[in-house]
Amino acid sequence: MQKLQGGLSVLMPVYTTNPNWLKAAVRSVLEQTFEDFDFIIVDDGSDITTKKVLGEFARQDKRIKLVENCVNMGLTRSLNRGLRLCGTKWVARMDSDDVALPNRLEIQAAYLAEHPETSVLGTGAAYLESGRAFPFKHPPVRHEEIIAMLPFVCPFAHPSVVLNRDEVLAAGGYPDTQHAEDYALWLSLLLDHPGARFHIIPDILLRYRRGLDRPLYRARQTESTELLQKDCFRRLVPNADPSAAEKIFLPKTRCQDVLSTLQLVSQIKTGVRKRFPEADPLFLARGALRLKRQILASTQFSGYGTGCRRALMKSEYFLISSLIQVRRSFFACL
Repeated sequence: MQKLQGGLSVLMPVYTTNPNWLKAAVRSVLEQTFEDFDFIIVDDGSDITTKKVLGEFARQDKRIKLVENCVNMGLTRSLNRGLRLCGTKWVARMDSDDVALPNRLEIQAAYLAEHPETSVLGTGAAYLESGRAFPFKHPPVRHEEIIAMLPFVCPFAHPSVVLNRDEVLAAGGYPDTQHAEDYALWLSLLLDHPGARFHIIPDILLRYRRGLDRPLYRARQTESTELLQKDCFRRLVPNADPSAAEKIFLPKTRCQDVLSTLQLVSQIKTGVRKRFPEADPLFLARGALRLKRQILASTQFSGYGTGCRRALMKSEYFLISSLIQVRRSFFACL
């Protein structure tokens, strides 16, 4: 098997986790069909059980470099420390409770060998708990599709990505956020580094643990995501009513606020088109529609007009998804 020019490291931060999940995650990396990689594990002050599991794996496989933080630094700082310690151009992310399919790295390495200009390469993923695709069916794949949707939703499963380490470090690494550090990085690359190139291999190559047993963590992830999106919207539409972006994410939206927030969504679409003229129109429409549905779902008014709007949006979403599917089927046949 050919080597990947620039080399590949796998980066896994670990903090006190279920030992069975950890063992499955580490084994799924060590048993990859692509074997030429370094495995950097950053232990962020875990308990003794987790340390024993990691120590045993490190003794068994020389590719593992086990790094221990003196104190608990948190995920973002552990990721940035790990990135600095990696000595390769490419860094594959992995989490300590997920499972990579055996050919994940082989498929990603083959793509990167053909497309070395890539900044972030993700893959399809499925939830471990349900088997449902993450984050939705027919995700964006090409760069033009991804940049159209990034302001509205994070389409990457973070532990599936391979990063261009030099580009990420040049961008300042992962932004120092408490949660949603991956989405913060993608938006930073999108808005501040126009040369960044994104791609997602649609094949499901990762089993992703949703974290249903951690409701507080999920709530904080959602809160951080909303803050990032508000900031993105303000940058795309600097002259917009500043209160409109706040109203989008209210748990309950008054009827009189719906029109102003829906108007802002249209302005955001225009802002994306101006900033990124190559953005795919179908995926831009789908991203904006996702936000519109969120606004209408939170409205306190449930009259006939709102019901009609929701029905129209469902029809529009079905039409857009069908067009995407038809277009992909057509190009697959060529």
